[in-house]
Amino acid sequence: MWRLLFASFFIPLGLEAQNLIPNSDFEDYYDCPTQIGQLHLAKHWFSPNGGTPEYFNSTCKSEWNKAHRGDGYVGLILFGQYTKIVEYIGIELSEPLVAKEDYDISFQVRADRSPIYIDRIDFVAVDEDPSIKHWAPLRLKSNFSHSGTIIKNQDSWKEIAGTFTAEGGERFVIIGNFQHEAQLLQEADPQVKERKPGWYSYYLIDDVVLSAKNANIHKEQVVEIQELKSTEFKLRPILFDFDSFALRSSERLYLDSLVTFLKTEAKSMTLTGHTDSLGSRTYNSLLSKKRVEGVFNYLSSRGLLPSMLQSGYEGEDLPSNPNTSPRERAINRRVEITFIQP
Repeated sequence: MWRLLFASFFIPLGLEAQNLIPNSDFEDYYDCPTQIGQLHLAKHWFSPNGGTPEYFNSTCKSEWNKAHRGDGYVGLILFGQYTKIVEYIGIELSEPLVAKEDYDISFQVRADRSPIYIDRIDFVAVDEDPSIKHWAPLRLKSNFSHSGTIIKNQDSWKEIAGTFTAEGGERFVIIGNFQHEAQLLQEADPQVKERKPGWYSYYLIDDVVLSAKNANIHKEQVVEIQELKSTEFKLRPILFDFDSFALRSSERLYLDSLVTFLKTEAKSMTLTGHTDSLGSRTYNSLLSKKRVEGVFNYLSSRGLLPSMLQSGYEGEDLPSNPNTSPRERAINRRVEITFIQP
């Protein structure tokens, strides 16, 4: 008898498995922020000058606005009355960039209510950490800049995206405004009637992605409703960013489709967490445990009974590929899902 079921097919997605930005969506954190200026609580991220960017996370009840996806995002000053108050966010890449390789960079930005909005936000990848101890602007030569259009979108997120060619060996990424005031377009917010002393232009950032443009295309499974006789669902591993146990948005969508399938075809499953070989065995064992717990908790929150799920973790001990390249390590950062045969 014909019936509606889920059929799996693959589409190319070049970014997900190759993102070189750890904690790119700001979901992983050391502790909940309790006040302003706590970017350091977002795992891996840092302020490269004396500025104090904010970390926000709705699960910690520290939400200032709505994240682009998930719960975490950051906020920083890109321009202000006083030159020195400009802020930046920085991070060390999971792998150095390769010389003469083209890379795609993208991130989401959203304007917060400010007296002045500007057109400029810059990105740079450098081989050495350019951090300074005092609060002052960084006048770095950017790899990519957004300019020419005022960024004033308060009601929604805007993607900033571009491409650049690496010189080779770049290990750090900095995002902010590297330009002098004379190089900026400015627009006043008519709703702000008075500029108080010390005013500034404040912006939110989320979902930072940096990936090799010409990398072999990673194939992501998607699910489509079709009329089929088969009662099987094509399982695949749930992949993770480097040193992260946060679920990507694409993986949440895949798990949602799996839950929908299981509501019509009752099956039990085994979840097994894995890591790549970077880091100590003890740390990787704990990381694989957190990854499988994340998938387990997400499936449970979507209505699957815990009795349908069995879980375990292997750390770095059972790689699906040799850990000899960034691509192979990316595939090893996973949670395997298998159906338990009755």
